[in-house]
Parts: sequence; C-alpha cells; structure tokens
Amino acid sequence: MKMRLVLFTACTLVVFSLSAHAARVGWQIGRIADVHQEASTKTTSWVVNTPAASAPQSYTITVESKDKTIVASYDVTAQQPPPPADWVKGSPVRLLLEKNVLYLRPPAGKDLRLSVVKEKKGSSMKPLSAQELAWVNGAPGSQAAVPPETAEAKDSAPKVPQASAEARVAGTLSVNSNPTLSEILVDGKSEGFTPGRVMLPPGRHSVTVQRSGYAPFSKDVTIATREETAVNAVLEKK
Repeated sequence: MKMRLVLFTACTLVVFSLSAHAARVGWQIGRIADVHQEASTKTTSWVVNTPAASAPQSYTITVESKDKTIVASYDVTAQQPPPPADWVKGSPVRLLLEKNVLYLRPPAGKDLRLSVVKEKKGSSMKPLSAQELAWVNGAPGSQAAVPPETAEAKDSAPKVPQASAEARVAGTLSVNSNPTLSEILVDGKSEGFTPGRVMLPPGRHSVTVQRSGYAPFSKDVTIATREETAVNAVLEKK
C-alpha cells in the first residue's frame, strides 16, 4: 500500500513538473505588427434614469508569431496600463497564446492580457537579431535597457539620415472599413487591420481590404508627400 502511495505521489509530481515546463516553454517571441488605440463608450452608472457613460481607452494589437498573425484587444485599467510607447511595427515582443487569450510581456511591469479577435496564417516572421533577442529577454550586461531601434541608430549612424530622408517624403494612407478588423493589403502586402494608417512612398498604390465571408474591396490611390489619403471600404457579404 505504501509503495502504491509513493508511486502515485511520484507520478503526480512528474505531471505537475511537466505542466509547469509546458507553461514555461509556451512563451514565444514575435513582432508587433500594429497598435491601434480607440475609445469605447460604456455605461458605468445611472443617474435619474440617465446613463452616465465613460470612454475608457482600448487597444487593438496585431502581432506576428512564426507563420501566424494574431489580432487581440483589451481595455486599459489600473491593472492593464497602455502598451509601451516603443511597441511600434517590427518591435520584438514576448507572447503566450492560450486558446482565446493572448498574453504580451512588456519590458517592465506585469503581462498584458488580451482577448483574441482574429487569427490568420501569415508569411514567415523576420528572424530576430542577437541584439533584439538580448533586448526582449532582458539579458544582463546587454543593451536590453535600450530598444533595438535606438541602439541600432547609436551603433549605425549612417542609417539615420537615410531613414529620416525617407520619412520626409512619405505620405500616409488611412484605411477604415465596415466591418472593422478587415485586413489591409497594399500592393499585395499585408499591412495590418482596419482601422489603420500606413506610411507609403509617393506614387500610385493598389489597396485591397478583405475579410473572410465578404467580397474584397479594391482601389488604386495616389500618395502625395506629407499628405494623408483616406480610403473608406464598405465590404459586402458574399
């Protein structure tokens, strides 16, 4: 009887150990594809039959992980602050996907918990450099305290004027759609989800807005230097 109890206890410990290990290895490294802020009006109380509404901040964040694109959102609360300012397109980030919940780990503070809105198969994510891995893992003695873009600009001074010159001539494409959270493709390349803004070089570009179950919307636009061009796409159900 004692032997059975010992074996049962040992097996239980092994299972818990494997479960904990699985939880640890569940974290992956991805890249931020888009961060969109919006205000959603919610009724918080009633005063003499009149709803008292508030407009809490909410964020929709798109991340790329290996060959998958994940769109998730959350409301800002005391426990869930706004995303870090350095989470821009291409930034590395630690993530954990559990069914319909996405956890994102900022460089400091608690993990953010988001509700998954959409998942889709995407192109392979650009591999992380050694510097980006050190930053996202917070390795001691690394440049982890400095975002990769800042450190790269510091180490590669010739790249800064080139990037600034491109930014000076770029224009902005603003895309809204009904329904929202539809995919934006510019010249055949995915650029996130609606509503969204994309910086583009001047000239003519092909814009497509698509979502499963709807007929795609396509339009050619001409982007001008330092000007914003708006596209409002209304998708029709198939």
